[in-house]
Amino acid sequence: MPPKRKSTDGQDIKPAKKSKKVAIEDESESEEAPRPPPSTVKKPKFAGKDPDPVEDSPKLQINESKEKFVDLGKNKRVTIREFKKSVLVDIREFYTDKSTDEMKPGKKGISLSLEQYQALKSAIVAGVLDEAVDELK
Repeated sequence: MPPKRKSTDGQDIKPAKKSKKVAIEDESESEEAPRPPPSTVKKPKFAGKDPDPVEDSPKLQINESKEKFVDLGKNKRVTIREFKKSVLVDIREFYTDKSTDEMKPGKKGISLSLEQYQALKSAIVAGVLDEAVDELK
């Protein structure tokens, strides 16, 4: 540590702190073997066989009300339905009715108009949502 200096009024002056860049350079000079730069390439989460997109793609099904839907898993569905002469894309949670063993829509969900659905679809295709999700991972 460098010696402390005195100001004109006799007070001790603390030495200036080194910046991080200078500290890193000093550290690398003192080491014998330089360290390789940190890797910025992410490794794939599944090493082995590539997932088959055809097998994993959701299948379009038809419910009791003749509405088309896609099962998202964990009691969640995307249903295409008509309500008051307008087409809606309904993303909703379902539950199993214990008395009849039927799948019924729950309270949690949202119905998108065609305009809202098109906006969501274009955001997905553009990769905007994927970028936001990747930032939070």
